[in-house]
Amino acid sequence: MEVPLLSLSILLALATSAVITAFNIPVIISLAYRKKLIDIPDNKRKLHKQPTPTLGGIAIFIGIIISFSLWIGESVPVFYPYLVAGSVLLFTVGVNDDILEMNPWKKLSAQIMASAVVVIGGEVRLDFLDGLLGFGSLPEFVAIALTIFTFVLIINAFNLIDGVDGLAATMALIGAIFFCIWFFVNNHDGESVLAASLTGALVGFLYYNRAPAKIFMGDTGSLIVGLVMAVLAVRLIELNSKSSVFAFEKPTMFALSLLIIPMADTIRVIVVRLMKRKSLFYPDRNHIHHRLLEMGFGHRNICRFLTITHLGIIGVALFLYSLEIHLYMLSLWGLAFMIIPTAHILKRWQARIKLRQRERKMQKPTMASHYSRKPAKKEHRLAKISEYND
Repeated sequence: MEVPLLSLSILLALATSAVITAFNIPVIISLAYRKKLIDIPDNKRKLHKQPTPTLGGIAIFIGIIISFSLWIGESVPVFYPYLVAGSVLLFTVGVNDDILEMNPWKKLSAQIMASAVVVIGGEVRLDFLDGLLGFGSLPEFVAIALTIFTFVLIINAFNLIDGVDGLAATMALIGAIFFCIWFFVNNHDGESVLAASLTGALVGFLYYNRAPAKIFMGDTGSLIVGLVMAVLAVRLIELNSKSSVFAFEKPTMFALSLLIIPMADTIRVIVVRLMKRKSLFYPDRNHIHHRLLEMGFGHRNICRFLTITHLGIIGVALFLYSLEIHLYMLSLWGLAFMIIPTAHILKRWQARIKLRQRERKMQKPTMASHYSRKPAKKEHRLAKISEYND
């Protein structure tokens, strides 16, 4: 596809998915309240204050699929029908879980099946790792297994970080925008239109999901968003060697930087649960948004703080491209795992500043105290005069 036509397709895909998503959400909200398909807060893990619909993922799914199908043009990627099939499978599972709550093992099985459909049928594979851990090109069966595992990890990462108003959608939006720009610059038609469709759907959804949220994306949305983000990440790594305009020296690390916060949070939580000998599906309040809430951050401030942090890590990833691959990877993971300690330091620093300001206000004399001292001074002078006269 020529560049002007591709530009138009991207803009139309973005606008179409945004309008479709934004148009459908009020209908879903109204239907959810009528049918009582809402999430009730419990003051434990459900952090919202008001009963809220959780079926926003339906609108995201419709927006992405319709927009991508409409504006993909003649350059239909091999993975297109398999991505649609995988998305439909996760959509079905997500809706069931949002309404009835599915067994976590069944959910995981569905995620593996959907990932296998896209990876095996759509030929979306991590077959080259930039020399990471000494691996270059991978055998086909290893590449398939590794890619399916990566897909499941990314899907769950977006599913698990969806705990604060606007957070999962914002994390995905940042990555989707970068993916869209890179695919467009390198003239990869199908992937750029897919990234634009995801971007538009997230923009349309965020209008209703920003704090205080009127609707949540639920598992329906987070599973589909995670699947699309996984496809885009792996395709960037695959197509990097075929990109002549702007190619990364270490595409695996840049793709990681676009997903780093949700993935780091998921890995940290899994490790903690294993260390405590608890089930991987054990519900707790150890996610990054829970920890930040305990420090005193509000929903909006959590979203702002992690957005700035995410953009900062992406900037570092672009700056450190010349580092050796293992040092590069350790730098990215190190920055991600330092987010909670850094937030704790910032909160303590902020508390000290507020305490100093309060102390200064208490020490500063007020107008009332200033005038109240005057009579005492006058009495003191009169006493001195009377002593002198005596």
